[in-house]
Amino acid sequence: MRVELTGVSKETLEALKKSAGVDIKSSVWESYKRAVSKAVSLEFHYHALKRQSIWVAVYHSPVAFLELSLDPKDPEWRLYAKPDPSEPMNSPVRRMLDRPVARLRISENLYQGEWEFALPHSASFHIGIKGIRDPDVEGEGLVPGWEPRLGLQRPELKNKKVWSKLEVTVPEKNKADLDTDIAGTYRWLPGCAAANASLHVQEGRDESLPPVFFFLDPSKWGENDEDSFVFSSSFRRYDYGESRPIFASIDTRYRQSDTEETESIACHVQCRWVAEPAVKIQTASSADATFGAPPSSLKFKVGVDDCQSAQAILTCKVRLPAGADDMIWPKNTWSEVDQIHERTTFQEIAFLTERLREVPNQGDWLETSVDSRELACTTCSPIPPQLHWVLDPKAKGGKGGKRSALALEDPSQAGIFELALKNRPSPFVTQLRRDDEGFGHVRIGINIASLTHRVTARLPSENRHNPIQTAYRITTDYMPPAKLTRPKFVLKSNRRDPAHKGPPGFRIPLRPEQLRSLTWMVAQERLDVPEFEEEEIVEAIIEPLGWRAEAKATRKVRVRGGVLADEVGYGKTAITLGLISCSLDKEWKVPKSSVTRGLIPTQATLIIVPAHLVKQWESEVSKFTKKNRMTVVAVYTAMQLKKRTIEEFLDADIVIVPSNLFSSNTYLPTLAAFGAVGALPGSFGRYFRERLDKTIEGVRAQAKRLQDDGAEPVWKAIVEGDKIDTSLHEAPVIAPSKRLRGRAFREMAEARALAEEDNAAPATSRSRVKPSEASVTHRPGEGQRMLDVFIDVSPSDLPHKYTRFDPPSRAEEIEIEDSDDAKPSLRKRSSRRSLVESDEEEEDTKKASAGRKQRKNEEEDYKMEEVSSDESFSADESEESVQTISDDESDSSSKAKAKAKPKPKAKPKAPSKPTKKEAAQSSKKRKSTAVSDDEEGKKPAKKTKAPAKEKPSVASQDPWKLQSKAVKKEWKEMQCPILEMFYWNRVVVDEYTYLKDEAHALITKLESKHRWILSGTPPIHDFASLKTIAVFLGIHLGVDDEDENPTTRGSERTAVEAFHSFREIRSVDWYAHRYEVGQRFLDQYVRQNIAEIDEIIFHEHIELIQLPAAERALERELDHTLRAQDMMIKRGKKTHSDRDQRIMKSLREAKSAEEALIKCVAYYDNVQSGEDNAMKACDYVVKVRKAELEACQKDIYKTLQKLEKQRKALGKTEQETHYQEWIRVTKSSGVGDHEATRIVREMYEAARSGTAWS
Repeated sequence: MRVELTGVSKETLEALKKSAGVDIKSSVWESYKRAVSKAVSLEFHYHALKRQSIWVAVYHSPVAFLELSLDPKDPEWRLYAKPDPSEPMNSPVRRMLDRPVARLRISENLYQGEWEFALPHSASFHIGIKGIRDPDVEGEGLVPGWEPRLGLQRPELKNKKVWSKLEVTVPEKNKADLDTDIAGTYRWLPGCAAANASLHVQEGRDESLPPVFFFLDPSKWGENDEDSFVFSSSFRRYDYGESRPIFASIDTRYRQSDTEETESIACHVQCRWVAEPAVKIQTASSADATFGAPPSSLKFKVGVDDCQSAQAILTCKVRLPAGADDMIWPKNTWSEVDQIHERTTFQEIAFLTERLREVPNQGDWLETSVDSRELACTTCSPIPPQLHWVLDPKAKGGKGGKRSALALEDPSQAGIFELALKNRPSPFVTQLRRDDEGFGHVRIGINIASLTHRVTARLPSENRHNPIQTAYRITTDYMPPAKLTRPKFVLKSNRRDPAHKGPPGFRIPLRPEQLRSLTWMVAQERLDVPEFEEEEIVEAIIEPLGWRAEAKATRKVRVRGGVLADEVGYGKTAITLGLISCSLDKEWKVPKSSVTRGLIPTQATLIIVPAHLVKQWESEVSKFTKKNRMTVVAVYTAMQLKKRTIEEFLDADIVIVPSNLFSSNTYLPTLAAFGAVGALPGSFGRYFRERLDKTIEGVRAQAKRLQDDGAEPVWKAIVEGDKIDTSLHEAPVIAPSKRLRGRAFREMAEARALAEEDNAAPATSRSRVKPSEASVTHRPGEGQRMLDVFIDVSPSDLPHKYTRFDPPSRAEEIEIEDSDDAKPSLRKRSSRRSLVESDEEEEDTKKASAGRKQRKNEEEDYKMEEVSSDESFSADESEESVQTISDDESDSSSKAKAKAKPKPKAKPKAPSKPTKKEAAQSSKKRKSTAVSDDEEGKKPAKKTKAPAKEKPSVASQDPWKLQSKAVKKEWKEMQCPILEMFYWNRVVVDEYTYLKDEAHALITKLESKHRWILSGTPPIHDFASLKTIAVFLGIHLGVDDEDENPTTRGSERTAVEAFHSFREIRSVDWYAHRYEVGQRFLDQYVRQNIAEIDEIIFHEHIELIQLPAAERALERELDHTLRAQDMMIKRGKKTHSDRDQRIMKSLREAKSAEEALIKCVAYYDNVQSGEDNAMKACDYVVKVRKAELEACQKDIYKTLQKLEKQRKALGKTEQETHYQEWIRVTKSSGVGDHEATRIVREMYEAARSGTAWS
């Protein structure tokens, strides 16, 4: 990846100048020789590959750079010399070196060809440019210029024309000064990307040669008048630092015009190309260069402590040029490349990193075997901070006195968590060093263990017992796609499945397609149903190198159930009843696991349906099954649920409940009261979901207590739980920390210095990066040997583990300890007196005193919590998690209430004059309510209402009858059973798509052995919607992502979560793989069938139809209307026009414009006249049109008569009126066709003379 040029010296350049016979200014020539000689004195290292319309490989040296342009017609090397840094910015030398100083046009291979040098000899001469007429172009070659194309309306620009073809002539004596022949005919290319639409291309040029373009090339700075037209082989836009290859430029005064004469324009050539056969380019070789790379597949350890070291995958040692950058190559010190400087650094060492383009097993997933218990690493996946819920101080009471809840992270834990995220071990570690002998050392390591720890933390562990499988993949030629193409999800059908035998106990036989669906549903409930593999992928990318490392964690889960997505009317209800009937005769076995622990097992199937379908499902059971085949318990409302008992649910085969039960104001308080952990919030949101999880845990504990100990302990727990106050408190008012300056800063610094003296300085832990087990060093001309490479990883000040945080008291704060002998830990120490933080110096005591008074006043109005400055935070700095809760959930004993500001009195409106009746009524009213001014001041402005009686709690009402003798004797007699306390045999949700908020949250918490969704329109339009199905089935499809569904948790994120979402930037391929996982989920758990209809046999035969004139006229009318609407059906408002009504009828009966036209020509269907053929319809249309024309003419004549009377009344006017202008235009130009002009002129003459017109 290194090349060098040989055969170039100052003597060679002098010989080239002499052979060319050109005269060059001595100062310019000396600068040119010095720059070129210096440019070829050093090796060129591979730098980067520019992927543009033409790919360009760039090689760099400290004093020059070399470009390999991979043009398919004219590939060539271009040498650019860098000017001396001392040269002024506007010096001629810099402008000269902006162009290539040498080039090699490749002949057979990359190194073959003849080098040419651009001697700094400029030549100027005149060329001719003339416009050519072109009969193939409208206007015979004259086309509108760019000014009228932009809509400029100045007279000299509005109608400006330019020639579309130009002829360029060059004097014969000056053709030798040009690098290529620019003479010939140039054709204008409309719609080009060049400035002022000026791009022309040379015609008749040899196709083997690169094209020649003629266009305006604007400079990046300066006035427009200084821009000139150029002849070049490229017209693309160039980035800063790039230069355009220019054959010649012409005088800046030339601009496109419509002149027919030949214009003589000055042409300038900046250099003379001279060939030198002795110069060669070759691969540079150095006996001092060595590198080490793995010869076989890499092997990584992913234990809990293996993330502290990165394994080396490339080590290099190479002699550096004398001008190597000290910032990139620090002397005798290893420097780690950070993300800020990684692009520049990796471009400088690209010639070394290219050695690792071919990694063994590149792009393949390689497994890593490790115990999943060793993957819980808090260094790579830190524990998020604990949330505290408070009332949002900025939110006001809404409907029903509701306030907003605000989620705040614990400030100490949030700081630790943020620091832990920043200090996680980097997946890629690159270190550079330069030794005393001038050698550069490069070590690149990869930390697969850290990626593995991160990805395993994302897999859920609740109710999952299978081991985690991990794997990794490394790609060194990664090129991200331009955009993500989201494919549509496809649903499989049961067309090829065998038909199941008829369900036992059925009266009505199922159709064959229904029996095939039943076969699939029965198979999905088998004990040995195939497992689904949950997976998560974490990636790390070095974009400048094109390296991508991925870690994958997978775990298999077995879920019995799925989604029956047959279309409406297909018979999903009958199929589901057949599934239940097939399982009634089987023995009911309750699996022993953490899922069923404490719950009451029942063989019943819980069917959740919309409220209006409960009766229908109950009747469907009677319709399809025989009498007494199934025991059905139907619950229509929450009040009916209170009358049911646990024993009824245990004896039932089917329990049908409405879906709105789970969001009713009766069921939710009952659920919360039975859970005995406090009330649920009054509205849905993140806080509701958090409280619901605790409530479900309480319900599970109560169910176990009921089965083991009876009703009395359950009742005691409910009574105790009723005393729990779950209301939220006001958010603490905390002053944000400020920047310290002056005396305050000095005092803080002195206090910190004293604290550091008291505590021993923690020793930094050094983590080492081990070399790959099979790293091999290659030395030119020698055998292979092993390099022992260690890479130091930046020390982490974070503990591996820290305990759950309890909010410290005012006198306590958290301090992190670290030492060589012991692991880092957290301990508490008494806090010192906090420093006074101020933005001003000590002389600003008056302002500080005023601030203290103001804060004191605020403390009287608000309950204020003091915290140390290190623990202070502000809830206003970022978006927080917000949801509404009712006012009665707030702290009733809290005194922290702001004084309400009185509303300003409204301005009195102007009194309207009342009627006698109103005056009498108002007079009586005033007499009955009148008070004196003194009395009015004493009385309150508004009467206060008497306090409302507290509503009795659910626990005090005992809807479960736990205090009754029957329940105390037999717990199964408990009434108002909680649906979440059962372990159901099967849960079936009909119309799952319509579940929202509380209902969806509660239904997903139900536990069952089998889970089914019935929906003809399952939510599968994107990955985020698909996850809502997987959540009910208990399958983890992937972590939530803001880019896929930004509205899911946008307003519920806390400050730390919002910050972390910006740190996680995922590639397009990561999102594309998620769609593959989603499709795999659909293939295994979702089936959709359509009604079977035999294929209709048809034959295609095309017959040319000649429409009659009348039908053709009607078709043309519709065709013109649709083409005016861009073939889009736009149904407008109703109108009385026969034409509009006829067209709207045609459009209403068609789904597209094309269909409307086909139907129009296929058959005649008149709706307006009632005629039975198109001829009579046309006669009717002509009759209507004539009547409309006569009415229009009469209206025009009446208007002209009125205008003439007004004109005569006004007399002569200084300026021409609009009517007079219309008369003049009508007389001179007319108003349309000849017939219309004649009629209008006759009407005007009749109106002017006062005679009748007919």
